[in-house]
Amino acid sequence: KQLYLFFTLLTIHSYSAYCTNTSNDSLRAENSYNSGIIFFRKNEYLQAIDSFLVSAEIRSRLYTQKSYKYGIVQNALGISYRNIGNLDYSIEHFEKAEKAYLHEIDKNNNIMARLYNNIGNVYYNKLNYGRAEEYYQNAIEIYENQEKIDKPGLADLYYSLANTYFKLREYDKALATINKFSSDAYPDTELEFLS
Repeated sequence: KQLYLFFTLLTIHSYSAYCTNTSNDSLRAENSYNSGIIFFRKNEYLQAIDSFLVSAEIRSRLYTQKSYKYGIVQNALGISYRNIGNLDYSIEHFEKAEKAYLHEIDKNNNIMARLYNNIGNVYYNKLNYGRAEEYYQNAIEIYENQEKIDKPGLADLYYSLANTYFKLREYDKALATINKFSSDAYPDTELEFLS
């Protein structure tokens, strides 16, 4: 009986320690992510990356690399790396975000559209306009299949696509896109359409 009681107490203690560590790790992951957001908003991208990397490492252990929570951090890393000009790392982290998101959310979710827009922007910055066009088209397709369409958000995507057509020297397509969607754009985007 004493041995049974000992193992029962040991099991309870181990489980309690596990729950405490998991809870502490969860808080550390969230705090690291939030610190990264603060650094990001202050344009301190290297510090943001450091914080996001800590959060990503913890979240991969807690939730796996196929979790939405892991994907969020990978998306933040992709944006941060893009902002410091490290486009290859940016794509690497966006691809990790895509894999994570696709395990937990519908591929036609707006989150996927925003991710594809981000990836398109990186390929645009890399001067790979053909790949940028593919990702913009993927994002547009998702937006257009929503029950309630965010017309200004969709116009922003079409603006990016029109710029891509322009860079590909497909001037007629660029002009047609601008004429069709400029009136639905956010005011700032509308100005860009018209410039």
